[in-house]
Amino acid sequence: MEYYYYDQLGSAYSDQPDAPDLWELPRFVEEVEQVRQALGLDRNNFYLYGHSWGGLLAIEYALKYQQNLKGLVISNMMSSAPAYSLYAQQTLMPAMDQTALTEIKSLEAAGEYENPRYMELSILGE
Repeated sequence: MEYYYYDQLGSAYSDQPDAPDLWELPRFVEEVEQVRQALGLDRNNFYLYGHSWGGLLAIEYALKYQQNLKGLVISNMMSSAPAYSLYAQQTLMPAMDQTALTEIKSLEAAGEYENPRYMELSILGE
């Protein structure tokens, strides 16, 4: 079995363009399709695994390109954004450090998504 992992545009070691029009789900779906084509994968050997945000991306890819898939695996994600939001509010947020959660909400209310402290709290879960 071969396993491929790639950094999508804007992630970790990939290019980080400052172009908001690139951050649209349909563009990411097409990026997955381009990777599949470049690797020469098809419905006989292409299993797509999506974790968290990648799970939503994998679902959208499967809806558009199901003829190219042999299988789909979704990990740690729901297929409904409203259901995930409810889960986050009812389960994830109450389990968090409440001081950190208060600080996260304050930074979000101020639109401080690029603030290093926001990234530290929300990504690293400090």
